[in-house]
Amino acid sequence: MRQTISKHEEIRRLRGFTVSGLAAAIGVSHSYVSLVEGGLEKPSRRYRKAAARVLRVPEDLIFEPVTAATAPSPTKEVNAARRGA
Repeated sequence: MRQTISKHEEIRRLRGFTVSGLAAAIGVSHSYVSLVEGGLEKPSRRYRKAAARVLRVPEDLIFEPVTAATAPSPTKEVNAARRGA
């Protein structure tokens, strides 16, 4: 069982959203939000912006800023685009 709560989950709860409610407000699946909160999925740029808007907080408060060290590799982005992700 997970011992820590992500900033994302903490803010979501403080704002009164369930995982399903936030997913519906953003237009993504419940499982995607769960994966992002659990650190198993890196959130897309669109998701980061939408979550910050819906939760009414700066993006940097929920997610760490993207740096050269944390940015996804171009190869992964191209492969994801080919898969239709």
